[in-house]
Amino acid sequence: MARSIFLLVLSLLLISGGYSNAEGLSNALIPGTIKDVQFDGGGVGYSSPAVAEIDGDTSNGMEMTVAGADGKLYVYHADGTLLWSAELPNFSCQGASSKDKVYSSPAVGALYGDGVPYVVIGYGGFRGTCKGGVAAYRGSDGALNWDFNLTDFGRREGQFVFVSAVFSTPGLADVDGNGTLEIGFGGFDRNVFLLNANGSVRYYYHAADTVWSSPTFADANGDGLLEMFIGTDITQNKRLNPPTKNGGYIYALRTTLNTGERVDFRDPEKKVILWQRYVPQVIFSAPVVADVLSTNPGSELIIGTGCFFPEGSRNKNGKFVRVMSLANGKILRTLKTPICTPATPAIGDLDGDGVLDVVISIPSDVDSGGDGRGRLLAWTPETNTKLWEIRIPKLFPFQSPILADLDFDGLPDVIQATAAYIYFYSPVNGAKLGRVRPGGLTQSTPTVVDMDGDSRPDLVAATGQSGKGKFVIFPNITSEAADERRITAGEGTTLLAPWASWRGGADRSGRAQ
Repeated sequence: MARSIFLLVLSLLLISGGYSNAEGLSNALIPGTIKDVQFDGGGVGYSSPAVAEIDGDTSNGMEMTVAGADGKLYVYHADGTLLWSAELPNFSCQGASSKDKVYSSPAVGALYGDGVPYVVIGYGGFRGTCKGGVAAYRGSDGALNWDFNLTDFGRREGQFVFVSAVFSTPGLADVDGNGTLEIGFGGFDRNVFLLNANGSVRYYYHAADTVWSSPTFADANGDGLLEMFIGTDITQNKRLNPPTKNGGYIYALRTTLNTGERVDFRDPEKKVILWQRYVPQVIFSAPVVADVLSTNPGSELIIGTGCFFPEGSRNKNGKFVRVMSLANGKILRTLKTPICTPATPAIGDLDGDGVLDVVISIPSDVDSGGDGRGRLLAWTPETNTKLWEIRIPKLFPFQSPILADLDFDGLPDVIQATAAYIYFYSPVNGAKLGRVRPGGLTQSTPTVVDMDGDSRPDLVAATGQSGKGKFVIFPNITSEAADERRITAGEGTTLLAPWASWRGGADRSGRAQ
């Protein structure tokens, strides 16, 4: 299935970009001097930047990391100087183009519980013979800590691996409370993996089809341990008992198994499947966890779908975002969308009423039923109310919204990157506040963080122009009036950013704050 879907993604890679400047801003948002930080390698594709403390030195501000589509991983200081770069294991492979080696986004965390940060990222492309997998690099100097290669692993396990790319962004979580972080992800080799901090396999679940989704972790059953939640594809197979239908599954997988063994599709002994729910569409969207319904105990799982079935039709299944019970997968709310969307929902209180809301983007792809324009939709699941829906310019399928209070009015503004611009919208009604232009082609999701500790929001995007990649930093992206509100609130005021990055934060946890 991965090769068929590649044609959809490839067509969207051909959109052209522009030059770097800030323009057309409303009086709400005025960024400081824009910094272009040029890479020595190729442009950035779907890999979304993470900003975190990576080098272990808090005195020099945070660092930012992203991967170029050519297979090179970068870490830069806040001032735009290079900390280190590393060639991912497939960088030198000649079996894939320089634009088809990395789609995953880096995750940052102290894997071994000792405070030392590591950068963990998936690699591998859609076409060619290059191997795919997940690798971990020490944050201070970029030293490779381990490389988990899916092709090599499959051969050791006696499995045929047709495509081994990892599109999925690794999720990091301490699933058993021992102080170290485990790593969850899915691969095009049709497996969902849970690794220990050192890259060894706790177990892997054979999902019987490709896995594009990225995981989140939460305690679903109150036992104090975290389960892994992730989506997968499934293809019709009438020879299985019971047979499968075209679509996908949303899973809650136990994390207690630590034997390195394979668990087969269906999992008859229920070693890892806590629950699974069929959806009549592939699941490319990554699930998030948040408490959006007061009537349901604990938090809920919120997830979009993907865009593939039925093949050859523009009237795709899966025109919704689901709100589900963590405990059993029961559907609690169905938030309808105009077309299917593989984006990841963003979670935050948009109107200050103390209730969490959901925002998601809708791609502009005409082959999936779109009209060439994107959409942004916001809901309050608590009351099953759509707050607003707006049309936006051309949008790539996996570009997702983020939320941060850029004007210091106490409400998180909605930030959405498109192919050429990054737009800012009112959380209350979706009105456009302004835009900035990173330059080149932007296919990923930006991040907002106070990189230098001055209480002002800094916007970081990763893009590509003329075959080269770059970070674009919009520092202090606020206005004089907003800055006055910040000063009135007091120096050192914490930036309100409930969903500041792809998957919520640099650990890609997918959990609302």
